[in-house]
Amino acid sequence: MDALQYQEPSTTTLLILSFFLLALHVVAWPLDHFISCGLLGQILVGTIWGTPITSWFDIDTENAVVQLGFVGLILLVYQGIQISGDPF
Repeated sequence: MDALQYQEPSTTTLLILSFFLLALHVVAWPLDHFISCGLLGQILVGTIWGTPITSWFDIDTENAVVQLGFVGLILLVYQGIQISGDPF
């Protein structure tokens, strides 16, 4: 069976990802608590870190983050269906 070889990420990549996760939380928390729109803050942070503005992520990392976002969106929709009790 073929396997991917582990490549240690660079310090720059780790710092960019760490600040991305920190910025997601720092921007979303006040927006969520004061005007109940934390998701909009996370979209703004993703736009700043991603291709449209700064391109700090390489394309592989950006694709991984997008795929995780799609999984999160599917889980949100699934949770909404469970809460409403209406299967469509």
